[in-house]
Amino acid sequence: MLLSNDIINLMVKDEKRQFEKIRVTVNLVIEKDGKFLFSRQAPHAPRGAGKWFFPGGHIELGETLEEAVKREAEEEIGVEVEFERLIGYAEYIEAPYHVISLLCRCRITKGRPRITDEIDKVEWVAKKDIQKYSIRPIMKVAVENGLLEEILK
Repeated sequence: MLLSNDIINLMVKDEKRQFEKIRVTVNLVIEKDGKFLFSRQAPHAPRGAGKWFFPGGHIELGETLEEAVKREAEEEIGVEVEFERLIGYAEYIEAPYHVISLLCRCRITKGRPRITDEIDKVEWVAKKDIQKYSIRPIMKVAVENGLLEEILK
């Protein structure tokens, strides 16, 4: 026979199962002439297909923030970057996702942004035009929390 506490514990376990796992990501905030580099996730992507975002991805186990930024720059948009500073973070929690995105101000040191296996389009976008794009939920959080204003300081 289940006691009331056992029932509550089972409910909590079931509620927690809704989430895949927590994901910690880096997003490269690259600004040039008042515009931000945005990338669109390729249609075959398992998450975020067709959505726009600051290029980036997950931090691998044992990888430093700067290492993740440099790896993601090469993988996502085919450039080398210099990490300048951590701007802030955005957090998105809605089952099945729990994402913490570290927004990192970067500067391209080598190459030009290009499409890759993961990205099917890149564009320089003015701050006032970002809301016109279909952006990932985590990017909406970043924009709504005023992180772009922090970038421009």
